[in-house]
Amino acid sequence: MNRKAAFTLVEVITGIVILGVISTCSWLAVSTLFRGEQLSRNTTVATNLLQKSQEELRKSSLTFYDSLENCQFPGPAFLGTNIACGLQALGAQFNGYTRSVVITPENSSTELKKAVITVNWTDQGNNKKMLSAVLLARPPDPLPGNIIGTVRSSAVANNLIQDASI
Repeated sequence: MNRKAAFTLVEVITGIVILGVISTCSWLAVSTLFRGEQLSRNTTVATNLLQKSQEELRKSSLTFYDSLENCQFPGPAFLGTNIACGLQALGAQFNGYTRSVVITPENSSTELKKAVITVNWTDQGNNKKMLSAVLLARPPDPLPGNIIGTVRSSAVANNLIQDASI
């Protein structure tokens, strides 16, 4: 018998099916990894924004402790800062994210306030949200001889001057 070395139609179709199954499984694995990386990145950015907001509120509470409940978050901006409360505007680093802050006295106390920070963003058409709460304590009175306060512009708006030192 004179046999030629060739594949039969069944062998070719079986090979194509096996390659198709392997390709589909590989594509699903890569897309799942990409989705997980994107979700992790978005969660990390939201966590960083929460931590940034907590630090800004701690800093603001040193000066504006008694009026924090009256602040608007987000509020009017001047040079990227909320005039009444000292929160910085969200820049390009947090593009697509929004935050809101609600401040209330903790258990009717005048010495503690609770700030609940909410960060919102959209992830593949789904609205996502992350919350954080921080307790703010009344700052201690300054020691005799120390000067504390804010530096304001002499202009009509009387706006805060950021990063000023005395």
